[in-house]
Amino acid sequence: MAASGLQLDVREDEHRVVVAAKGELDMTSTDDFASALGRASRAQQQVTVVDLSALQFIDSSGLAVLIKAEHE
Repeated sequence: MAASGLQLDVREDEHRVVVAAKGELDMTSTDDFASALGRASRAQQQVTVVDLSALQFIDSSGLAVLIKAEHE
């Protein structure tokens, strides 16, 4: 996923799923990000953590994916 400027890491432990994003989340990478969030929501955990601490940039399309995921 480095071609889009976004690196994603989805990891699961016994209590939660963590989706960590690094780089730039924009219209070229929202499909990959939405897929990662979808995988996390289908996991058997009650808690999903979205770690954006290593994100350098997010545009409105990235924010829209976050909002949509929250409402699903």
